[in-house]
Amino acid sequence: MLYKYFACYTAIFFMSSNCLMVSDAMSAGCEIITAGDTSVILEIAKSFGSASLERDSSGDPAIIGRTEGLKYGITFHSCNNRKCDDLLFMSAFSTTGVSSSKVNEWNKTRRFGKVYLDDEGDPHIELAANLDYGICKKNLEDTFELWVNVLKDAKGKLSD
Repeated sequence: MLYKYFACYTAIFFMSSNCLMVSDAMSAGCEIITAGDTSVILEIAKSFGSASLERDSSGDPAIIGRTEGLKYGITFHSCNNRKCDDLLFMSAFSTTGVSSSKVNEWNKTRRFGKVYLDDEGDPHIELAANLDYGICKKNLEDTFELWVNVLKDAKGKLSD
């Protein structure tokens, strides 16, 4: 019997905690955006350099941008009727001499920015961002800042 009360109180505590966290985010000025808010995402991209909104061969949105002199793309994934759930930031470097052990070391020592080599041995870097159910605009701005830092670091460590 005591277990039932404990389980009930625990459930109520965690439910009210989640409501407080959402309330805190809203009172902190959290503007919720989704991957469907392409104009807002483009605006954020432009705050880090040049960017334009395009469409891929499936008609899904894609952003082509340049930051810190480096070209990158953002593709929108898990799209259904123009509602997309996540973004994939990506870039590639034309370079020679990047070994698979260097790529493995990068992937082993870094939490963000997955690197792989294409068929010609050029390094590609990717960073996924989940926007399913919405995130705070500030969180996505922080993700863009993270992307720029990862991209600059990759250029310095994985190119000529």
